[in-house]
Amino acid sequence: LYLLGLVFGDGDIRLSERDGNRGTVRISNGDEALLERAATIVKETFDKSVEIEYQEDRVPCIRLHSATVARLFANVGMTTPKDDLALAPRLTTAEHADAFLRGLMDADGSVSVRETGGSSVQLSTVSEELGRQVQLMLATYGVHAKRRERDRRGTYELEDGQTIESTSVQTHLEMYGEDIDTYAEAIGFESSEKQAALDRIAGEVDRKGERVPVGGAIAAADGSSSAHYSYTARGSHPGRDRARSILDDVDLGDATETIEEAVGADLRYEEVAAAVDTGRKQLYDLTVPESHNFLGNGIVTHNTAAAVQDDFGDGQEWSLEAGALVLADRGIAAVDELDKMESSDRSAMHEALEQQQISISKAGINATLKSRCSLLGAANPKYGRFDQYEPIGEQIDLEPALISRFDLIFTVTDKPDEEEDRRLAEHILNTNYAGELSTQQAEMTSPDVDPGEVEAATEEVDPVIDPGLLQKYIAYAKQNCHPRMTDAARAAIQEFYTDLRAKGTDENAPVPVTARKLEATVRLAEASAKVRLSDEVTREDAERVIEIVRSCLKDVGVDPESGDFDADVVETGTSKTQRDRIQNIRTLISEIQGEYDVGAPIDVVIERGEDLNMDRQKIEHEIEKLKKQGELYQPDNDHVRTT
Repeated sequence: LYLLGLVFGDGDIRLSERDGNRGTVRISNGDEALLERAATIVKETFDKSVEIEYQEDRVPCIRLHSATVARLFANVGMTTPKDDLALAPRLTTAEHADAFLRGLMDADGSVSVRETGGSSVQLSTVSEELGRQVQLMLATYGVHAKRRERDRRGTYELEDGQTIESTSVQTHLEMYGEDIDTYAEAIGFESSEKQAALDRIAGEVDRKGERVPVGGAIAAADGSSSAHYSYTARGSHPGRDRARSILDDVDLGDATETIEEAVGADLRYEEVAAAVDTGRKQLYDLTVPESHNFLGNGIVTHNTAAAVQDDFGDGQEWSLEAGALVLADRGIAAVDELDKMESSDRSAMHEALEQQQISISKAGINATLKSRCSLLGAANPKYGRFDQYEPIGEQIDLEPALISRFDLIFTVTDKPDEEEDRRLAEHILNTNYAGELSTQQAEMTSPDVDPGEVEAATEEVDPVIDPGLLQKYIAYAKQNCHPRMTDAARAAIQEFYTDLRAKGTDENAPVPVTARKLEATVRLAEASAKVRLSDEVTREDAERVIEIVRSCLKDVGVDPESGDFDADVVETGTSKTQRDRIQNIRTLISEIQGEYDVGAPIDVVIERGEDLNMDRQKIEHEIEKLKKQGELYQPDNDHVRTT
């Protein structure tokens, strides 16, 4: 894809119109290092050697004579001339699309370094459609580029004295401020000269960037400062860093909270250039058939009512793939009935948990969307209730790869308890009664209800912590608390992990836990500190989390046959005891089938298995499972053979 980016920028292709059996791909660039890099890719990819060609008064180039390669580039959108150049949609969200962008920027990109601030990274192309595509591709990497058109038709003289003639209107993409840092981290340049210039401006303090629309609120406040005169007196919109400085330096009174909210919001502000009355009164509601989702100017949109009714009610969970989890970005998604989801939805959920993003390729839409969220999921056991004597992997109809992504798994059991049952019934009845009183007071014209009774009944069932207060508390903790681990906490977690792992050092012992559980313990310890609004993860946090993890492991991470911790119970769905039993049964069948012409008689397999202290029912169960998996077949009734 890097080579394709170079071709889209500084290349051209030629295909014979007569028979199509002759073709040429040429890349012209003054940076010989880039040409050498392109030549290396051509050799590695197409097994063809090309040399740099030098001609007087012309830019150096490499030339590949191959109709196959030329058609390949043509099939993904390359054209000559480039006025209508556009990348094939399927490649705009390819796994290594950053390589294409890097190649294109090496060819047609530039870095503008300004000592007084306002440095930028730019791309120029004669294709408006390619400009739009690149703008959206950059957005998938978190880079916001401004797009504008410049009429550069005419004759220009370059610094070296050469004269060029431009006949096209050019589309320019420009990146400023924090987007330069994001671009440098996610994409960058391979051109050493351009990368050096990028390194100079990355992290630059004084630079042009996004403006926060709080100038009017700042100017309306009573506070003033000579250092921020143009903002406090004139109402100019400041950048985020300047706005934070104003908040620190100037007493803005009642406007402080509003300005802090605008500055701290996870939003990008764009100034409305003009609001034009189209004269039309109709409003059209656009949807994509079967999905109710569409992509418009880089924004995923959906018809809310249809998504709720159809996507969740009738089982079309496509909006869950690119709706719920994406909308929960940097938050929490709660999903019920995990076990009832389609396999495609489970795949999307696994991608979200593993890579913190979701890829969409449906109804002509191709996109990769961020889903950096925590997932709280609920699922039912296969047979309605959990059997504590059976492995959890056999009782949950979910792929082990998905189950293993959860930091904590708890089994919710319904055990009769007279005291708990009485308290639960009392709470539910009181809640229902409070609702009935409120409804009568609101709906009946002459209710025989005492307002004091309504208030008392409602107060009795109100949560101990007000939901609104809890939401604010959590939001504050997420935004302001970034705890670090203390030495004592690290030591406690390390000791817990190594002690558990030590139980699996024997040759025949199962592996108790994997490193994934260690990572989960660290995340939970940090969450414990955040709940306390603390900047440090203490030993108490670590011990609290260790007890939670240990309790969870006892619920779902124990082999019910051996009583030992076994990571494979969750990670693979098969415990070591079960895996050893399967292997022993396969070995038995392999040995016995050699003694009989038809195959190994099942009753003989069971008899010899019982001699090895295997349970008869488990032997029959494993044989049936192996037959379903295709590892055994029946050449005759009551006989089996290994495949």
